[in-house]
Amino acid sequence: MNPDLILLPNPEHALFIDPRTPQFFDRLCDFNALSVRAQNVGFTLEKTARGDSAIPDADGKSLFFPELGLSFSHASCQAIHGTMRLEPEAEFRMELDLADRMNALNFGVTCDSEEAPRMRNLITGFAREPVPVDSLEKWRMSAQQAVSMCPCCVQQSMWRARHPRQHPIYQIFEMAVESKLPLHLRLRDENVDLTAELTPTDLQSSKGWIQLSSPDVRLQTNLYFLHAMGIRFRQRDGEILACLDIYNSHGQRMLEISADVAAAGVWKALCERVS
Repeated sequence: MNPDLILLPNPEHALFIDPRTPQFFDRLCDFNALSVRAQNVGFTLEKTARGDSAIPDADGKSLFFPELGLSFSHASCQAIHGTMRLEPEAEFRMELDLADRMNALNFGVTCDSEEAPRMRNLITGFAREPVPVDSLEKWRMSAQQAVSMCPCCVQQSMWRARHPRQHPIYQIFEMAVESKLPLHLRLRDENVDLTAELTPTDLQSSKGWIQLSSPDVRLQTNLYFLHAMGIRFRQRDGEILACLDIYNSHGQRMLEISADVAAAGVWKALCERVS
């Protein structure tokens, strides 16, 4: 360990970690409580779970964490940065920049938790050099490809953002909270895939965002990029489930929500009532 890095990361300086260091991810199994956060253009899914060991796929390009319900393309990882973030709460994080999305995946622990020294030691133990946080954010902004929309889609997106409670997804989430409906969530992007089980207890909306949460899982929806939804049925462990697929304006599926098969009729009725 470089002794000059022992007091880092801090709010002003991140630490760069070489993404080609495979043993770095093997250390995630040391954590008893680890926050895992994945995001795509429309959703952020965060869960707290016990750490897990990484299993590489046959060609070594992807890593799979069975207990976390996570897989991602290790080959697409451009950089890893250890950071200290103060909002929404103080956390030490390992932030992964993937080829298609900056900070697409991160792992974190709160700074006042028993796990904090372990996370800080992991970050400093593999760190190569400090990076000013403002420089890191500027690099991410320049590297992230903007999502294009036609003028018609932009107008519709702005309306959705201004009226979050009038969108069918808000009504569907509200019904899930009221009925304590267990949901299986799957966030998907080109290089990351994260699943979570959520029985929601809280629903909030603000400035184009909807947040659905329980004590251990949080789903944030950016209504600006939510373009279309479709209902289908799928089989899981021999059980037929209703599945709600949510797409962006480019036809890319961003999120799957699965629930008891009876939910399909309720979802359809809510979509027809609000449309």
